[in-house]
Amino acid sequence: MCIRDRYQRRVREYRTVGMSQGEWEETSPLKPDKDPDQHEDLDVASAHTGAQPTTCARLITLLRKPRNTASLMVVSALIIIGIASAIAYIQRSQDPQTARFVVVSDWGTGNSVQASVATALTRTVDSTKSRFALSLGNNFYQAGVTSTTDELWRSQWYDMYYEDSTTYPMQVPWYAVVGDVDYKGNVSCQLEYTSPQTNHQDMWNMPAMNYVMKLQVQDADSLYILMLDTTPLAHPNGANTVSQNQEQQLQHLDGVETIEWVRSMLAEYQGQNVIVAGHHPTRVLVDSRLGTAGGEYETGVPARGMEILDQLMQDHNVQAYLSGHLPVMSYFLHENVNYFIAGTGGCPSDVLHGCSTSGTTVDKSVSSFGSTAAGFMLLEVQGSWMDVSFIDSNGEVVYKKSMARHKVTESPTPGS
Repeated sequence: MCIRDRYQRRVREYRTVGMSQGEWEETSPLKPDKDPDQHEDLDVASAHTGAQPTTCARLITLLRKPRNTASLMVVSALIIIGIASAIAYIQRSQDPQTARFVVVSDWGTGNSVQASVATALTRTVDSTKSRFALSLGNNFYQAGVTSTTDELWRSQWYDMYYEDSTTYPMQVPWYAVVGDVDYKGNVSCQLEYTSPQTNHQDMWNMPAMNYVMKLQVQDADSLYILMLDTTPLAHPNGANTVSQNQEQQLQHLDGVETIEWVRSMLAEYQGQNVIVAGHHPTRVLVDSRLGTAGGEYETGVPARGMEILDQLMQDHNVQAYLSGHLPVMSYFLHENVNYFIAGTGGCPSDVLHGCSTSGTTVDKSVSSFGSTAAGFMLLEVQGSWMDVSFIDSNGEVVYKKSMARHKVTESPTPGS
């Protein structure tokens, strides 16, 4: 069993070995590589909550590109100045050094839908040379995991993505946050599983309930990813929970520490490109065909409990918010924040409006997208651009959104 508040999780640091993707070597705790000519760090800063160890940990990971050689492109004379923008777009699309990663949520069902999505995801990781996978909660249905030796670790995670996916088994790390379903089990076990003593090949990473990742982008600004546990926001002090485990683990959590941590991170990363990722959506594309109408979500209104987080992202000019929770893939823009939902990684059979491998697209335009198809997201970052693709269980891109990268700014409202 995992022991909450007493498990002393060891601080680890990683650095790459050579330039091959997925090759990691552990170094001595609290002794980062100080050589400025070598690798930059990916910092993981955590906020203390009741469901994680009492000592906040700091994990330093270096994510480097598979190769350190820049391709040389020779451009002949331009006849018309406008051609330059077209060439820039072609370079952005074809550059093999683009930083890529996949995002999946609500995946751990163990059913045929998860298996189909897992196959498409691992193939995409291989073909695009993605550096890692982000998991946005509801990792293990129907009620989370209860220990670090729970059989679900193998049957619903490792076998699906790393071992039994024999055609293209993943060889990149998995970074996770938890969702409300995970609180039905023991969420501290997902923290503890980060320990190499229990972790299959050291691939699972959840160093804290809230942490930040720094993704290096060659010859461009880095991308900072704030990974959040949003369940205390959606269910403060255990409100509206459906199980005793959820109520007990959330009874002393109201989301304030998460909000203050986000506020401090956005202040620290002013002038940087930032996205935020968590399980629960803050804003939802409301459409009866997606099953998102007539319930708790309203057009133009943040979801209950998520209002302050949403306002912080708007005030500080956050690039995008990535989430799951709902069995849809969707996108829309509200003011200056791009909202993406990819909650169809496993399609549990008990959801009221179920997604499926035969799900349909009900909204597709430049400014919005909605689908009930099972799938995941691929993010590609380079230069001044970011592309987000929704990919279905057949490995087909069903929607792609390209956007100019922008930087976090100081809040226009003092104290916000």
